Amino acid sequence: MGILAIWSLFQSFRLKRSHDEVQGNGAFRWGKFLLVCICLFGYAIVVDWLGFVLTTFIVVVALFHLLESKKGWLVVVKAAFIAIGNYVFFVEWLGLSLPRGFLGW
Repeated sequence: MGILAIWSLFQSFRLKRSHDEVQGNGAFRWGKFLLVCICLFGYAIVVDWLGFVLTTFIVVVALFHLLESKKGWLVVVKAAFIAIGNYVFFVEWLGLSLPRGFLGW
Protein backbone atom coordinates (compact mmCIF):
# COMPACT_ATOMS: atom_id res chain seq x y z
CA MET A 1 0.00 0.00 0.00
CA GLY A 2 2.89 2.33 0.77
CA ILE A 3 4.36 1.72 -2.66
CA LEU A 4 1.03 2.62 -4.27
CA ALA A 5 0.85 5.83 -2.23
CA ILE A 6 4.35 6.85 -3.28
CA TRP A 7 3.55 6.02 -6.90
CA SER A 8 0.37 8.10 -6.75
CA LEU A 9 2.24 11.05 -5.26
CA PHE A 10 4.93 10.73 -7.94
CA GLN A 11 2.30 10.63 -10.68
CA SER A 12 0.54 13.73 -9.34
CA PHE A 13 3.77 15.73 -9.56
CA ARG A 14 4.71 14.29 -12.94
CA LEU A 15 1.45 15.20 -14.67
CA LYS A 16 1.34 18.75 -15.94
CA ARG A 17 -1.78 20.71 -15.09
CA SER A 18 -3.20 23.90 -16.47
CA HIS A 19 -3.22 27.03 -14.31
CA ASP A 20 -7.01 26.88 -13.92
CA GLU A 21 -6.96 23.29 -12.75
CA VAL A 22 -4.24 23.94 -10.18
CA GLN A 23 -6.06 26.96 -8.78
CA GLY A 24 -9.43 25.19 -8.70
CA ASN A 25 -10.73 22.40 -6.50
CA GLY A 26 -8.01 20.05 -7.73
CA ALA A 27 -5.27 22.06 -6.02
CA PHE A 28 -3.07 20.19 -3.59
CA ARG A 29 -3.45 21.71 -0.15
CA TRP A 30 -0.02 21.63 1.46
CA GLY A 31 -1.26 23.17 4.71
CA LYS A 32 -3.73 20.36 5.36
CA PHE A 33 -1.19 17.78 4.25
CA LEU A 34 1.36 19.07 6.77
CA LEU A 35 -1.24 19.25 9.55
CA VAL A 36 -2.24 15.64 8.91
CA CYS A 37 1.43 14.62 9.04
CA ILE A 38 1.87 16.51 12.32
CA CYS A 39 -1.23 14.82 13.79
CA LEU A 40 0.05 11.36 12.83
CA PHE A 41 3.55 12.11 14.12
CA GLY A 42 2.06 13.37 17.39
CA TYR A 43 -0.06 10.23 17.59
CA ALA A 44 3.04 8.06 17.39
CA ILE A 45 4.72 10.09 20.13
CA VAL A 46 1.91 10.15 22.72
CA VAL A 47 0.16 6.81 22.14
CA ASP A 48 2.29 5.08 24.80
CA TRP A 49 1.59 7.79 27.37
CA LEU A 50 -2.14 8.37 26.74
CA GLY A 51 -3.04 4.88 25.56
CA PHE A 52 -4.40 3.59 22.29
CA VAL A 53 -8.12 4.29 22.76
CA LEU A 54 -7.81 7.86 24.05
CA THR A 55 -5.09 8.86 21.58
CA THR A 56 -6.99 7.35 18.65
CA PHE A 57 -10.14 9.18 19.70
CA ILE A 58 -8.37 12.54 19.98
CA VAL A 59 -6.51 12.18 16.67
CA VAL A 60 -9.61 11.04 14.78
CA VAL A 61 -11.59 14.03 16.12
CA ALA A 62 -8.76 16.34 15.06
CA LEU A 63 -8.56 14.78 11.59
CA PHE A 64 -12.33 14.94 11.10
CA HIS A 65 -12.33 18.62 12.02
CA LEU A 66 -9.36 19.22 9.75
CA LEU A 67 -10.58 17.31 6.70
CA GLU A 68 -14.36 17.60 6.93
CA SER A 69 -16.43 20.73 7.16
CA LYS A 70 -18.92 19.05 9.52
CA LYS A 71 -18.49 19.82 13.18
CA GLY A 72 -20.31 18.89 16.33
CA TRP A 73 -21.47 15.82 18.15
CA LEU A 74 -21.50 13.62 15.03
CA VAL A 75 -17.71 13.91 14.76
CA VAL A 76 -17.35 12.83 18.39
CA VAL A 77 -19.67 9.85 17.87
CA LYS A 78 -17.81 8.76 14.72
CA ALA A 79 -14.46 9.07 16.48
CA ALA A 80 -15.71 7.05 19.45
CA PHE A 81 -16.94 4.27 17.16
CA ILE A 82 -13.62 4.22 15.31
CA ALA A 83 -11.52 4.16 18.51
CA ILE A 84 -13.65 1.49 20.21
CA GLY A 85 -14.00 -0.51 17.00
CA ASN A 86 -10.25 -0.55 16.48
CA TYR A 87 -9.74 -1.63 20.08
CA VAL A 88 -12.24 -4.47 19.73
CA PHE A 89 -10.73 -5.55 16.41
CA PHE A 90 -7.10 -5.56 17.53
CA VAL A 91 -7.43 -6.67 21.16
CA GLU A 92 -10.51 -8.87 21.27
CA TRP A 93 -10.50 -10.37 17.78
CA LEU A 94 -6.80 -10.51 16.90
CA GLY A 95 -5.53 -10.86 20.47
CA LEU A 96 -2.91 -8.12 20.21
CA SER A 97 -1.79 -5.93 23.09
CA LEU A 98 -2.05 -2.18 22.62
CA PRO A 99 -0.63 0.65 24.74
CA ARG A 100 -2.83 1.15 27.80
CA GLY A 101 -1.56 4.57 28.86
CA PHE A 102 -1.53 6.12 32.31
CA LEU A 103 -5.32 5.62 32.71
CA GLY A 104 -5.03 1.88 32.17
CA TRP A 105 -7.41 1.63 29.20
